[in-house]
Amino acid sequence: MISLAEIENILREAGFEYSKKPTITGMSGVKHSFDFIFYKGDKRVVMEVCKENNCLEEMVLRVFCKGLDVRADDRIIICNDQLIVESIINLSKSLGVKVMSPSQFRSLIISQ
Repeated sequence: MISLAEIENILREAGFEYSKKPTITGMSGVKHSFDFIFYKGDKRVVMEVCKENNCLEEMVLRVFCKGLDVRADDRIIICNDQLIVESIINLSKSLGVKVMSPSQFRSLIISQ
């Protein structure tokens, strides 16, 4: 699994503005925490890293709701390839949450 420090290095080397472990207040007034928030131009991207013991379905729903409340333009979850099964792909696509492996994340950031 990719560590938060590795993600931070990838974002820094690619020149992104980012915040690690930020707390941001949503439209509802609720404060939400993420592993990272980074910016692609004027777009706000929220990101969570799935730990081995996390339930990915619940995480997709949680990231969708929190991202909606903070008006995120993109929502990303990074997890191991083995966890990305068809039901997760379908759920995440329907909610506009990008679920990807660490290697897919690296490729996405490098291509920006």
